[in-house]
Amino acid sequence: TSLSAELFHYDQLYHCPNCSRFLYPYQGEKLKLHDESIHHKLPRLGINKFSSAKLMLPQLQAIDKRGVITELAQLISEQLYFPNAGLLIDKALKREAIVSTGVEHSLAFPHVRGIDAGGLTLALGLKRKGIKFGAPRDQLCKIFFFTIIPPAASAFYLTLLAGLIESLSSMDNRKEILSC
Repeated sequence: TSLSAELFHYDQLYHCPNCSRFLYPYQGEKLKLHDESIHHKLPRLGINKFSSAKLMLPQLQAIDKRGVITELAQLISEQLYFPNAGLLIDKALKREAIVSTGVEHSLAFPHVRGIDAGGLTLALGLKRKGIKFGAPRDQLCKIFFFTIIPPAASAFYLTLLAGLIESLSSMDNRKEILSC
């Protein structure tokens, strides 16, 4: 509440404490809940805040962990004009060397922390045949979420990760994603 009130002072730039985006008071027309075009006026919700169709590869070409990380890091670099895909690849591979981010249900969550690419960013890659990614019991991973986590979003990332894992623990939900 206090941060919302401070925004109206216009005396400095304010950032969201969770995602580091700039905050400013909305000064457009008043939104009416029965307005059919309301979805065009509201901020993006859910996973749409952190990703877009441009950050999704429905057919990864990779055949190993390094290839998956490279493809998704290069996609983020190209789409977000992030100048150093090599940095993303290197940090993600070093993170994977500590412990794999492959988990149950054919999921993997390679990520890098402490890099600001304009906010928490999520790229999705699919490999229907699956790839060994270090998941328990040598399961093949098919759904990959490559995430860039800026310092201010570190705690929020864990909430997002938990929500993704919970949603994708359902076989029907995984099948729906893999059918894209």
